[in-house]
Amino acid sequence: GNSFEAAGNFAANSAGTLAHSTGQQVIITQAENGITAASPGGEVVHSACLQVRGEIDIVGAGDAVMANVTSALAAKADLTEAIDLANRAASVVIHKLGTTGTASVEEMRDLL
Repeated sequence: GNSFEAAGNFAANSAGTLAHSTGQQVIITQAENGITAASPGGEVVHSACLQVRGEIDIVGAGDAVMANVTSALAAKADLTEAIDLANRAASVVIHKLGTTGTASVEEMRDLL
């Protein structure tokens, strides 16, 4: 396997193990390798990052991910929906140069 596959397997195994041992959902952000999430019941899901469209500024990307994952899960989204939404938010934010950006619903919808 390649290094991405190995990193993905490590993230998936780590998330699954931690979720099982803590009884809590686990979210692992992996920059350009996307987001991996696991539930205590054994579900492990991955969402690949969206394509980079020009110059980026990563300030605020992690905040955008966590805010959107938390909001989505609180609204009863499943893990896949939550991390897909978070990836959209991060993609919007990293393309806002020189500022800690935010991602509106309209901006995230445009990435569908």
